[in-house]
Amino acid sequence: MELLFTYTFLKTLWVAPVMLVSYFLLAYGVMTLLKFIAARKKQSKLMEAEAIVLNLESTGHFINQQPEVKIHLQVQPDRGRNFIGELVAVLPHENHLTSGSRIRVKYSGHHVSGLI
Repeated sequence: MELLFTYTFLKTLWVAPVMLVSYFLLAYGVMTLLKFIAARKKQSKLMEAEAIVLNLESTGHFINQQPEVKIHLQVQPDRGRNFIGELVAVLPHENHLTSGSRIRVKYSGHHVSGLI
């Protein structure tokens, strides 16, 4: 009887570690899926609108020998009120962006200051 008990016990000893690893893998998969869904949801909330360049101001920084510029914009969304936003971007020297130029921007519906 003791031999049968020992054999049965050793035979089922591997079940607990396998189940534990399975639970961890399942939890990791669920967390990864939730992060992916949250990122897609955040990306889908970006709204696109036309904006008028009000002012271009150099920040004094250069990235790859191209100037970094602070751009002040008046964003004109399809729905809602116009608002003023600020965008920092690296522009090539041969850029033709001037005050009064119209460009397309993306912004978060909740945080209108975050222009892309």
